[in-house]
Amino acid sequence: MLLLFFCSQAAEMYLQVDMIKEAIDAFMAGDEWNKAKKVAKELEPRLEAYVDDKYKDYLRNQGKAEALAGVDVVAGLDMYIEKGQWVKAIETAEQQVGQWGGWGLYPGFLGSTDIIKLTLQ
Repeated sequence: MLLLFFCSQAAEMYLQVDMIKEAIDAFMAGDEWNKAKKVAKELEPRLEAYVDDKYKDYLRNQGKAEALAGVDVVAGLDMYIEKGQWVKAIETAEQQVGQWGGWGLYPGFLGSTDIIKLTLQ
């Protein structure tokens, strides 16, 4: 908990001296992903993808498939499949298909070999 406090304090100091990337890195180190994303969006939009990629890596490393599926469906499904959680993968895929209005509205989804394997199981 103390580490999170120091990361947040460091991030705030970096912001005061316009060291935006360093501030974003400090927020991410302190698991303050929303703040990191907000700073990137408002002060350095080119770093938004950087924050998104780091967040996805964090979720993968933490094994948080459900949260990962919320920001990157295919990566989340891949994680479910890697863990052998086929039922959860199928349920998540079905939910996404319903949201897109059918497979045809999101052709990139069908491009994943894991999804094709999933449908063949």
